[in-house]
Amino acid sequence: IPVLKFAVFFLILLPLTSLRIPVIVLELSYLLIFGFLYLLIRPELSNQHLKMMQYVFFYYLLVLASNLVLDTGWMSRIIVMLINLSGICLLWHLRRKVDGKIPFDYLRPFSRWLLLIIIMAAIIFNLFGFLNLARTCSIAGAVGLLQAFSLYAFRDMLSHDLLNSYENSKEDRFINRFDKQKILAALRRIIGLFAGILVIIIWANTLHITSEIRRLGDRLLNNTHTIGGVNYTYGDVLLAFAVIWTANWIQKNLKDLLDQPDAKKNQRRTALLPLVRVVIFIVGFLIGIRILGLGVDKLTVIVGALSVGIGLGLQNIINNFVSGVILVFERPFKVGDYVELADKKGQVMQVGIRSSTLLTDQGAQVIIPNGDLLSGRLVNWTFEESDIRLNLQLTIVTGRSIEDWKKWLEDTITSFKEIDRSLPMKILTKDITADAYIVSIQVGIQNVQHIERFRSKFLEQVKAEAALHDSKVTSA
Repeated sequence: IPVLKFAVFFLILLPLTSLRIPVIVLELSYLLIFGFLYLLIRPELSNQHLKMMQYVFFYYLLVLASNLVLDTGWMSRIIVMLINLSGICLLWHLRRKVDGKIPFDYLRPFSRWLLLIIIMAAIIFNLFGFLNLARTCSIAGAVGLLQAFSLYAFRDMLSHDLLNSYENSKEDRFINRFDKQKILAALRRIIGLFAGILVIIIWANTLHITSEIRRLGDRLLNNTHTIGGVNYTYGDVLLAFAVIWTANWIQKNLKDLLDQPDAKKNQRRTALLPLVRVVIFIVGFLIGIRILGLGVDKLTVIVGALSVGIGLGLQNIINNFVSGVILVFERPFKVGDYVELADKKGQVMQVGIRSSTLLTDQGAQVIIPNGDLLSGRLVNWTFEESDIRLNLQLTIVTGRSIEDWKKWLEDTITSFKEIDRSLPMKILTKDITADAYIVSIQVGIQNVQHIERFRSKFLEQVKAEAALHDSKVTSA
């Protein structure tokens, strides 16, 4: 199976090695691709699918054989037209999807109608005696049919292998850093792009218009145009766009590329991530500008002309940008820390170059400008693995001994799993009144997000204990 898959991969990408390939090579390569794919998926095929693949295979062989003997005699021309008509019937039968898992029972409308037009053109050219055009269109339709099936099967094969890699890989494997649905969608887009290029190359060779397409592409991409004092070509524009797009994609997905299952390694690696993302985009942008023929001196003039407007209209953005740079180097908090700012508190999910994201206890993601984080009063509950302590105050009105209450409070608190037992617990009488004791409690908590849960369960037990002993308790 791996050998067959490699052979299919090699033969499908073979036309990319050269723009001009002999038609006989294309015919034989797609015949081999179709046969290899048949061997790969044969165990999954139903009888209907087997018959369909056999019809396609024999139709392809008949088209190749009949066009080899096509001449001016009506007998050979009628035979070729009948074979072309059988191809039209075959394409018409492929208009309904029977089983979405098998790519040999359905063709998309665009592909199907394009092949129908080419095969009908072959019949018309044959009727009017244009035998060379008829032969070319007939072979192009047959090769196009096998190409459509092969590319759909190739796409499904790669997608299936990618899903298997996800399912069978361990959690610390590199592929698990990416979202499965996003990478599948990206794979389909990439295969679609290469499929379009392959279709153009193969049909250009089959229709013998490679030279014309090459000259047309050369005129479109390499002719020089001028705007002011800048000379450029459309090829340079496309290349510059590709470079800038690639740089932007890398900086957006850099976090996924660097993430590791070990959280501490992630924190070290992503500390300078916002700056690295900015540097990557700026470098890509400068390379793209250079490809377009714009020198750095011209870019400096443009930036200088816009500096006044930038200074007046984008003050907040520049402030947040500079604040983000300071946060990266000063590091008052890191990803994963639990912080509190004014009325917002939550876990830091992302530190950006302009803003940072907090995940609140309610599940909302709050985007806070970096300028507010730097200038506001920020509380970091987990800075440098700092200890977390909860302070409570109970006012107890009771006839029961205060020592009994303290003993009960100590036993009750130590029974909670949220407690950090490495920190000393303090239960002290803070003050007394004529009829009440004011008890101060300080206890360590393992995680700041467990404070509310512990407080709720603890106070409920205190209330129940007070009811048992005819006491009154208030908290603060």
